[in-house]
Amino acid sequence: MLKLLRNLRRQEWAMAAVCAVLILGQIYFDLALPDYMSSLTVLIKTPGSTLSDILHTGLEMLGCTLASAVLCVICGYLTAKVAAGFSFSIREAVFHKIADFGQQEMMAFSVPTGISLCTQEHCSRTLAISSSRLPASKPSHSGVSAASRARSDSIVSRLVVSAGK
Repeated sequence: MLKLLRNLRRQEWAMAAVCAVLILGQIYFDLALPDYMSSLTVLIKTPGSTLSDILHTGLEMLGCTLASAVLCVICGYLTAKVAAGFSFSIREAVFHKIADFGQQEMMAFSVPTGISLCTQEHCSRTLAISSSRLPASKPSHSGVSAASRARSDSIVSRLVVSAGK
């Protein structure tokens, strides 16, 4: 997988770096919420607190939540752009590599096998990149055996890595 990262363009690396910063911003805002919540609880339990103090703290808390949501949407958009550019680069490299195959190399595997393996690999790589922000609670290759994934990874990775040379 690390060899495949050479196929990322500078623009995609920059977007990935921006995503990392946005994720740090989300973490900051998400971790600030409990502080606002405790402050709000203290204000509610303290006799003599004014409604404006409670509303001010509540609006700050709402602002934190909205900022985190906006950062999440922007990060999701940039992640999708990175995944699309990455998969485009990989598909382009595989296409050029296969287009340069000779007759002997074409006989080594059947066309339907090559198409299904490349499609499966492309989908799994795109899914892995675009869902990098999601928790790993579901397997990315449901219904596909480990041996099939390993064979697919091996064939397509060799194609893409050798296409980059």
